[in-house]
Amino acid sequence: MNSKAQDELMRSLGFPTAVDGLGDDELIRIEEKLADELQLRGINDEGDGLNEYGRLCLETIESLPD
Repeated sequence: MNSKAQDELMRSLGFPTAVDGLGDDELIRIEEKLADELQLRGINDEGDGLNEYGRLCLETIESLPD
């Protein structure tokens, strides 16, 4: 993980902060949960972009290994 905020997000969702060495199934599960969070809580009030939480979710998804 990159930032302290990303680490805190991962912990709050019950995931480890170090993802190196995790299997594909676990990485997919993490990515799906982050995507759900982004869709449920990460859209701004206008509905046309991401709020701060949504940007954090997206940055965390993008930081996951391929």
